[in-house]
Amino acid sequence: MKNIVKAQFFQIVRDKIIKYMVVITLLMQVLMVMLPIWLDTQEPTTGGEFWATDGGTAFMFPIFYTILVTAQICGADFLDKTQNYELTGGHKRHEVYLGRVIVAAIVGGLGALFFTILLVGIYTALYGWGEKVAFAPILLRWLLMLLPFLRLVFEFAFLTFLIKNPYVVMGLGY
Repeated sequence: MKNIVKAQFFQIVRDKIIKYMVVITLLMQVLMVMLPIWLDTQEPTTGGEFWATDGGTAFMFPIFYTILVTAQICGADFLDKTQNYELTGGHKRHEVYLGRVIVAAIVGGLGALFFTILLVGIYTALYGWGEKVAFAPILLRWLLMLLPFLRLVFEFAFLTFLIKNPYVVMGLGY
């Protein structure tokens, strides 16, 4: 299973769809912070106030990122039959499954958490955290936020292995 995980990380570095998703999610998260400020439709507040008032908007693009990356990691090998070669090479089915799901959990779940924290981090770097909202409870919420992201990864990994087509799963996730 260790070789499967290493091969998946090797494949992620070279996968254009995952690279595009990272760039698009990064740009959309930055635009969500900066566009209202550039257009003067929102008064700049501190990072803590932004999280308390507009923090719910921070989840939309990381959720899309999680779904698309999970489907690509778990299902791209169905299209070129790589999983069949791994099975005939002596790996067990649960090793093939877990090798992909572990990588999807790391890249999808932790990546979505990073993008969510990045949104508030940009705002905090520009305007400071402020004193109205304490940082410790927000840190605990960020750590607990990893659980729903991982649940999405596991659900869509299951769907990808069930349907065996990553693009159908991406469409269902959308």
